[in-house]
Amino acid sequence: PGHAAAAGVGRPDVIVDCSPDDATPIYDGSYQSPSLLDPTKNETYALLDDLFGELASILPGGAIHLGGDEVQIGCMNSSAALRERMETLGYNTSCPPGPNGANPCADGGPGFKKLVGDFVVRAQTLAKAHGFSSVGNWQEVFDHYGEGAATPTPPIDGLDPNTVLYAWLAPAWGWGNPATMAAAGFRVVSTLGLYVSSSQDNTDWQSYYSSVHPLASATTNTSDPGFYNVTDPQDVSRVLGGEACLWGETAGASDFSVKIWPRAAAVAEALVSGPEDDKDAALARLLRHRCRLVQRGIAVAELQTGFC
Repeated sequence: PGHAAAAGVGRPDVIVDCSPDDATPIYDGSYQSPSLLDPTKNETYALLDDLFGELASILPGGAIHLGGDEVQIGCMNSSAALRERMETLGYNTSCPPGPNGANPCADGGPGFKKLVGDFVVRAQTLAKAHGFSSVGNWQEVFDHYGEGAATPTPPIDGLDPNTVLYAWLAPAWGWGNPATMAAAGFRVVSTLGLYVSSSQDNTDWQSYYSSVHPLASATTNTSDPGFYNVTDPQDVSRVLGGEACLWGETAGASDFSVKIWPRAAAVAEALVSGPEDDKDAALARLLRHRCRLVQRGIAVAELQTGFC
């Protein structure tokens, strides 16, 4: 239900009304911004039902991504109206004490997590009713909103076993990773380290061929994004691949193309061909492909001077 600020512009009635202490401007996009769909309102699910019906008439392939990341439970806890509706519906609104005076539900009480989990399952059910046979969610549905106050949690009770999980949280943080998700029987897409909106220089493509490849072997540095170690053949078969992500907070009409290219080409080749250690050979191919993009009139970032 998070990251829903756009819906709030036209339908503010389905957005959680955070207190001033937990709210920032609606377009801010932070954890505390009022951009959270209200899981306690029937109007929210009616909106989703209509939306999925419209999308089903437009999108081919029967696949849809339903989000599920960065739900602002602190915002939910700060809304007296939402808490009242939760109690009416039978949800526990108590929270463990927060550190250093922080919002006591900043990390989530069990009742709030249960509410989010029930929202995810209900949203999946609505999507499938409109013909979406393949439903994807961010990894928090696997390790954040299940039973229990501590994180990581088990997967959400009732989560569709055919859910495609999108991994994005650094394994060093102790949550799920492609190996644990695949071992639990879920299909996995990795986005770890594949954010092409990086502010680094244009040599960061090199990591796509090695440490951030979703089938890379475990390294001795557990903070490395490549700490997956997916080796069991059945588990490997559940890793569908990776996805290069570009986030709108750091890109717009003026620069999105140079953010994507040629980085996304390196991601694509690495995912098709597998991990590779010879970066010089990869660079030669990437430079040639960059020239093809330039010749086709596509705005593309420089990799080095004096080429094409």
